[in-house]
Amino acid sequence: MPMKQLTFKTLGGDEVSYPVRGKHYVQQRGYADHPGTGPKGETCKTCRHRVQMAGSSQRWNKCEKARGKWTGGRGSDILASAPACRLWEDRRPQMPGARVLTSAELLEEIFKKGCRS
Repeated sequence: MPMKQLTFKTLGGDEVSYPVRGKHYVQQRGYADHPGTGPKGETCKTCRHRVQMAGSSQRWNKCEKARGKWTGGRGSDILASAPACRLWEDRRPQMPGARVLTSAELLEEIFKKGCRS
């Protein structure tokens, strides 16, 4: 479904179009830097600075690096699916020589060692 557009004519005679948003739409402006300036393929969801706030029945995402912008409203939220910014840091701790195990591999390792008390 194509997005509705409003078209205006400027005093100079140029035509300018803007997308029409929903009545309650609020653009997320809580990013520490411009989304898309960070590593390719990474998102805010995988960043260490993403904080999930919880209310009575909802959860919303904020950026810890932009804590000074937090307003308590939707305007300082971020989208977890937004492309990473240049301040992105990996959420998973990096250890030299470490490898990530799937749950099946982890269970196999546990059963190999057996229960030692």
